[in-house]
Amino acid sequence: MPIDADHSPSDPHTEDTHMHTSHTPTHTPPTDSVDSSSVSLPVDSSLPKHTLRTTMHTLAVPRIRLPEITLSKFDGNLTKWSLFWDVVESSVYKNVTLTDIEKFIYLKSLLESAASDAISAMTLLASNYKEAVAVLQRRFGNERFIIGKHLDWLWNLDTISSVNNTKSLRRLYDTVESHVRGL
Repeated sequence: MPIDADHSPSDPHTEDTHMHTSHTPTHTPPTDSVDSSSVSLPVDSSLPKHTLRTTMHTLAVPRIRLPEITLSKFDGNLTKWSLFWDVVESSVYKNVTLTDIEKFIYLKSLLESAASDAISAMTLLASNYKEAVAVLQRRFGNERFIIGKHLDWLWNLDTISSVNNTKSLRRLYDTVESHVRGL
């Protein structure tokens, strides 16, 4: 590439700048429109045009709307605790946009029967939220009790009267699979 007389070949930075500016004007308005939901960062106009376009496409963050999740209620059935807690933990407990009182309200609204009774004496205060979670985890999250409950279910399965009854076989299979996965 020929070097202009105005630029000193001994300064590599000057030569490099010259190479970039010879391919791209110093101020090029962007030709691609970026969605308003994209991340916007200051753009260095000295970069080649293809670099700018690639950078802009990489930073675009699509905004999709996921369907609402309906949280299942927990009644104290030990075999359902792990699933219940996984959903509540990810959507409520670790949700940094919620205050502790809001989390406690959500938690109480998802409990019924024995699970609700376990924390019914606790006043609805932000300071009681973490204690309520600890009570529920001690009472329903004990792995030994959960495994014991799954094994009880497996040992007390109903017998099937006929191997030709596919509906009964399917129900038996689903029950066994569910409890084995719970182990």
